[in-house]
Amino acid sequence: MWVIESNATTFTAVVSSPGTTTVNINPSGSAGPYGKFNVQIDNSDGNSDATSPVVFVVTDTSGTWASASSVLSADNQGYFAAAHIFVRDAAGGNPKTGFAGTKTTTNNVPDGGSTAALLGMGLLGLRWVRQMTAKKK
Repeated sequence: MWVIESNATTFTAVVSSPGTTTVNINPSGSAGPYGKFNVQIDNSDGNSDATSPVVFVVTDTSGTWASASSVLSADNQGYFAAAHIFVRDAAGGNPKTGFAGTKTTTNNVPDGGSTAALLGMGLLGLRWVRQMTAKKK
């Protein structure tokens, strides 16, 4: 199952990938730990109907999107898209399942002044080198 959050009032979604898939607009339920999305693309049985890649087209029927980056929006937990996925071993057996999602937020690490300190130390070092070379002349 793949889910996305479309940034449109009304829209259509069409899947063009192998396997038996259904598209649900505004489905009930959620995508595991990643919240509730307004588009759900469901494979009938992920293990027997495995597919890669999944190709789908979302069309805004209530207007147009300003750019490609405005097609998706964050769901109620801040995710653009999520999937319930599985992987198999090299022989094609022993499937393991799990969820994956992409979040909208970025983690900014505070600098704490280290960049300015490094720049200052570099400038002091350059001054010292210049003074040493000036004394040798």
